[in-house]
Amino acid sequence: MLWKIIRRFLEVAIIVLAAFYIGREIVGNKSVVVDHLADLDWGLLAVAWLAYLGYFLTRSLAWRQIMADLGFRLSLAQSIRVWFLSEFSRYVPGNVWSFFGRVYLAEKAGAAKKVTAASLAIEMIFLVGSTAVFAAIYLLMIPYQVASAYRWLFLLAIPAVILLLTPSILKNVINKLLKLMKKEPIEFKFSSGKLIIVLLLFTLAWAFYGFGSYLTMAAVVGVSQVSAVWLISTFIVAWLVGYISIITPMGLGVREGAVVAALSPLISDGLAGLVAIFTRLWLMVSELSVLVLIFLFDFAKTFRRKRKG
Repeated sequence: MLWKIIRRFLEVAIIVLAAFYIGREIVGNKSVVVDHLADLDWGLLAVAWLAYLGYFLTRSLAWRQIMADLGFRLSLAQSIRVWFLSEFSRYVPGNVWSFFGRVYLAEKAGAAKKVTAASLAIEMIFLVGSTAVFAAIYLLMIPYQVASAYRWLFLLAIPAVILLLTPSILKNVINKLLKLMKKEPIEFKFSSGKLIIVLLLFTLAWAFYGFGSYLTMAAVVGVSQVSAVWLISTFIVAWLVGYISIITPMGLGVREGAVVAALSPLISDGLAGLVAIFTRLWLMVSELSVLVLIFLFDFAKTFRRKRKG
């Protein structure tokens, strides 16, 4: 009970502190920020929206592939609906609702709870592990002076990829995760070939996410002075920092702080804060648009069923 109270306090404190710091920098550079907002490139934002849709679609395909490899096949429409609706619930404080939502919705589609729980453990490992390549690029291409002692960390990408593509090692890690979830271990039948497909799908998903964030930044403040590849990797690393922080839902505040820390040496703190907030906002707008499409599809489907009845 005490830990829950402390955790909730930390959630609120981190979000408030991040909002205060970023908000202060934006207000301090109000005139510059207003000028950039007045000159938004809506064409780039439209392409960024499409890139974010690619991110959602590719991640749902990756989960669908995992479920298929575990012996349960979902239709494309089912996988998109189940994955997206459960992921959307991650904005609710607690960091567990997307897990319960996925298990519940997949069960309605006919999947056993054990299979879905196993797929979530696999998805979690690949979701984090597949950022390794982008983290390595981020470290190798940092465009400002950083102590060389940190650059060697790009080598950590190598064991991460080996872990993801070695069935025997991955099986042990997954079953330990399932044990933490209080679920039964699984018989792991993935081949290295199947793992490569899953890894490529997650890598493509991250490329879409980073590209969408890069285009959103370009639409707001421009990016002519900075490497596109490095910026794409920067947004993915910032997501990772927010994700592993665990405390706040969706890394809210933590991810924004990581974006500001990475971009501040290149642009003003105020503009870095604007980029952090606007990339989060545009991602949420993209998610809401998909949610609306799903509800419209469900409404049309129900309406046709009633007319036939």
